[in-house]
Amino acid sequence: MVDPWKDPDPEAIAFATLVQQEGGRLVHDLGCGSGRHVRALSKIGLSIVASDLTTEEVASCKRETPSIYPVVGSMLSSPIESDTLDGVL
Repeated sequence: MVDPWKDPDPEAIAFATLVQQEGGRLVHDLGCGSGRHVRALSKIGLSIVASDLTTEEVASCKRETPSIYPVVGSMLSSPIESDTLDGVL
């Protein structure tokens, strides 16, 4: 089993720590790109909405981390109500 705390993505760990301290679990990675943070956050145990402008980037994230909720679109709009999210990256 992969231990994300032993192979850290410092930004993802800092973000996940803040979210989990508040009892959170659902986060949105705006501009997910190829999914570096998405992979780390998923390994840590968060549920992730991953969005980017291009279908290719979102598809790449989905291939690497099948459990995400993928969204193609702008950072300026989200299909997820902000009050249901525990954090936005």
